[in-house]
Amino acid sequence: MEDRRSGLLLYCGGDMLLENYPGRHNKVGLVQKNSIKPSPSNFRGRVKVDAMNTLESNSPADSGKPRGTQKLLRQRLNRFGLSMIVMGICFPLYYLGFFGTVEGPLNPANLGMILNNIGVSKCHMFVFFLFLTIIAATWNWLYNFINLLIGLRFTCSKTNDNGTPCNAPVTRKKIINKKTGTAAPQYVCTNGHKRPEAHFHPVKKGAFSHTLWIISLIFCIIIFYLS
Repeated sequence: MEDRRSGLLLYCGGDMLLENYPGRHNKVGLVQKNSIKPSPSNFRGRVKVDAMNTLESNSPADSGKPRGTQKLLRQRLNRFGLSMIVMGICFPLYYLGFFGTVEGPLNPANLGMILNNIGVSKCHMFVFFLFLTIIAATWNWLYNFINLLIGLRFTCSKTNDNGTPCNAPVTRKKIINKKTGTAAPQYVCTNGHKRPEAHFHPVKKGAFSHTLWIISLIFCIIIFYLS
């Protein structure tokens, strides 16, 4: 659509463009007008691309419902399997008298008599559970400290062109600073990056370690206060 009054050119094709030209017969305006005309091939190509994007966005593979359902089902199966394992462990312990309600070799009274006969006292049991509590609560701290000293569990902190860190394994070396003459650490990764610092990845305690130190601490309290 063109309006030739007062040298105003209005062209509608795809996107709406409104430009003022100094004259009706300006060659620059005519060239720009001809260059922005949509071709039928471009229009058909755009329609095909839009149709493909619509089909991909509406496909069930991209929806999060099946993936969320699978994740929920997997979590329930894991919990059910864990419950079966705990039940399988508790049933034999129950019939062996470990919980004190049934007579058996693992009955607390029988266990106390056996330990007393071999010379194990309450002080020995308290020291054992206290030592187990300390080890279960601090083993990862000791492990991380040793790795810091010897330079393990480090990755490269160099940022790539796309903004992501390199994260390649590094080795720590000692270099001499030419200005100060002091030794400084240098981390060299497998990709050849040399950096004065690197990312350290510490080890964290899991559910088993937390459960172990809590149970050991409870036994320490029972032995110290209730015995």
